Amino acid sequence: MKKAELILGISCLLALALNFSFIPGGGILTVLAFSALSVFYLYFGFALFNDVPFKQIFQQSSYTHISKGRIIGAVGVGIALSATTGGLMFKFQSWPGAKINLGIGVFALFLVTIVGLFKYSKNRSPYYTNIFKRVVLFGALALTLLFIPKKTWLNFKYRNNPAYVEALEKAMADPGNAEL
Repeated sequence: MKKAELILGISCLLALALNFSFIPGGGILTVLAFSALSVFYLYFGFALFNDVPFKQIFQQSSYTHISKGRIIGAVGVGIALSATTGGLMFKFQSWPGAKINLGIGVFALFLVTIVGLFKYSKNRSPYYTNIFKRVVLFGALALTLLFIPKKTWLNFKYRNNPAYVEALEKAMADPGNAEL
């Protein structure tokens, strides 16, 4: 499971490199890679965080040593990371709703962190350490992108086409004007 997560993470980084280098297909690869990572966290987060191998996901014996609370917590972390990666994809693609998606993801990661810190103070398990690593990585990136002004982001994303940035800014300033 960790190999799959690593492969998906590397594919996200490569897709972003292509996207920000203005190489054709970089945008669609960004969408595919981030969507795949989001779906992975959503559906397999419970197994990933509980160190259940992929081949044993559907075997009941794999979960006998894992408490119900830990499984529910892992599902919650998977949902939070899925929401955050979806928000990151929206922001990287400059799609409408990126701020809302990132906000939901950051809030969900904040809740996961609070619960995780409470549980970690009672039981210093490596389970929580693995979760905190991912929460810090995705949370820091999401918070950074959440507070970057839209104009700054557009200037960076479309740095090779300032006329397009100017047209986008005019369209954002007057959303009712169909000609813009």
